Amino acid sequence: MIEAALDAGITTSWVTGDEAHGQDLGLRALLEARRIGYVLAVARSTRMSSIPSVERSGSRSRISSDRDRAIVHSW
Repeated sequence: MIEAALDAGITTSWVTGDEAHGQDLGLRALLEARRIGYVLAVARSTRMSSIPSVERSGSRSRISSDRDRAIVHSW
């Protein structure tokens, strides 16, 4: 639906979505390819690359376990 709207000429600079949309890797790729910002919810069990640290450089962990560290380092 989002791709159809963009193809029809509707413009936007950002998109938001719930967890169902956040699991759609194709949607993220589409938005990134079109340089459209997005905020999409994801399940707390979603795997993500950790914030680089001496203890766990390059590891992957659940979002719920890295959430507090991510907030501190991101803002």
